[in-house]
Amino acid sequence: MQRSAIFLAAACLVASGCRLERPGFADSIAERDAIRAHTGLGCGVSDSTSLTATGIGDLQLGLSADSVRRACHVLADTTMVGANGQPARALSVDAIRDTVLAELNGDSVVSRLRVLGGGIRTREGYGVGSTLENVMHWSDLTSATRDGSLFVMSPSHCGMSFRLAGPAPVAPSPQSGVKALKHTPGEVRVNEVQIYGCRDTTGRPAIFRR
Repeated sequence: MQRSAIFLAAACLVASGCRLERPGFADSIAERDAIRAHTGLGCGVSDSTSLTATGIGDLQLGLSADSVRRACHVLADTTMVGANGQPARALSVDAIRDTVLAELNGDSVVSRLRVLGGGIRTREGYGVGSTLENVMHWSDLTSATRDGSLFVMSPSHCGMSFRLAGPAPVAPSPQSGVKALKHTPGEVRVNEVQIYGCRDTTGRPAIFRR
């Protein structure tokens, strides 16, 4: 990894004198080109790539771990707390403009993407860093408490949930729906976007899957 970083730094500096950021957070065309030239893997991400209900660029739900490795630069193969609260295997993926965690279902297929940075957003510009006030105009806005956090959802952004920073409301305050949002300050920001597809096999939003 150290040798790769040195090679990338040298290539970047010789080519354009660009400034390097930590891996996965390249912020210029020159840096992204250097990464692609070095690894041959760009994950299908460009300046116009946005968050969708099925994935990000070539990093899509349903891909096998091997397919992810063929399309993207995998920074680490790690373990995280999964959707059911149990340990789950995940790939830390360099999506050029951000680092994304790809949670694997059954240890081999991407079932959920977790975006922790604001480098890639929805087509409308929503993502990590957006405030609750920004999203309050979404149609049929609702929310749900899960694992101590409040998640914002809307049919207009089906297949995605936006986790708000800070703890979720606790009883006797409402813990779900629009009422829970009205008890949350509008300046609270989104600190994670989860992508899981519009519906699971039960027909319910996948965020409620256990």
